[in-house]
Amino acid sequence: MKPFHDPLGEPAASDAIVRKILAECRTVFGAEALPQLLRRSVQHLPYSTVIRLVFSVEGAERAVYAKIPRNEDLPRIRRESDILRYYSKELGVDGAYCVVHPLAVLSDPPCLVTAQGEGLPLNTVVRDRAVWLPSSRTRKQLGAACRMCGEWLREFQQVEPPEGDTSYRDAETVEFIHDQMTQCRKEALFDRKLVERLRRFVDSAAAAMGPDAKLTGMHSDFILSNILVAPTRVSVLDFSRCRTGPACRDVASLLYSLDALLTNPMFRPSTVRSLKQAFVAGYGWNPEEENAARFALFRTREILGGLLQMARRTRGGYRQRWRLGRARARAADSLSRMARRHPNRLVSDVEWHHT
Repeated sequence: MKPFHDPLGEPAASDAIVRKILAECRTVFGAEALPQLLRRSVQHLPYSTVIRLVFSVEGAERAVYAKIPRNEDLPRIRRESDILRYYSKELGVDGAYCVVHPLAVLSDPPCLVTAQGEGLPLNTVVRDRAVWLPSSRTRKQLGAACRMCGEWLREFQQVEPPEGDTSYRDAETVEFIHDQMTQCRKEALFDRKLVERLRRFVDSAAAAMGPDAKLTGMHSDFILSNILVAPTRVSVLDFSRCRTGPACRDVASLLYSLDALLTNPMFRPSTVRSLKQAFVAGYGWNPEEENAARFALFRTREILGGLLQMARRTRGGYRQRWRLGRARARAADSLSRMARRHPNRLVSDVEWHHT
């Protein structure tokens, strides 16, 4: 991987990139003159830098997002653009379930430009409205949004995946989880006995899965921050890790994304539980049709991944260390309860949508 050089570190570089994006937007929107920039903002994410540009095109105000990956991987950016175009065509751009529409790909620096999706990120909506004691009306509205997210995922998985990576195997998930547990021991997040018990559980779950799952489209990063919700529409963004894989991977990702809210004491378990139940109802989850052991492995992967990510971002502040301790205790409790059960009984016996 190339070392990341932030192209927005210098004002001159930032202006040059913005001019390139505006020039490309001029072509996309068929404008006679270069769009007039009204305002811009920059957000630095773990794996990319995202620029939001608001400009005027022949009197109409428009907004676009430009994502610049830290590894400067142009082929991957082009692949993500192709995937977005494919699902834009299959799901539509004006329906209730859609994806953000790609506009252009720049090569220097590698950059994906997309139209602004309708609505707000679901994590922002939940964090603003679900804290403490939300009213019954607010809980109903949030539940409706989560139900639509489940419906979006069902619609997405019913689309035939584009031709491409079909190399998924369950063995790679098992190996990845073992690597995560090794990292947890190095970070002193779990004691040796718990890690050994989890390793035995993961191996027994892998043996209970049977043949590889039927593959569907798999977003692979289906979390609250990548979902835009509007009153009548759900749009999903960031398809950089999209591939084919088991359907339960994205279910596990979204459920853990909701679970992670509980590391903040301002969220009540009953509120998070109702949001998870709404998502499951919209998705149409039927435990009898799912492989319990495979779902348990993906749930384990999400719990360990979230905990490791939080540990690496903790810089020593009291509040951060307190939240990490809370997350570690919840993770250890959830994983211990899973490890005590036979893998084939996990979906029905473990209160996976109540934890």
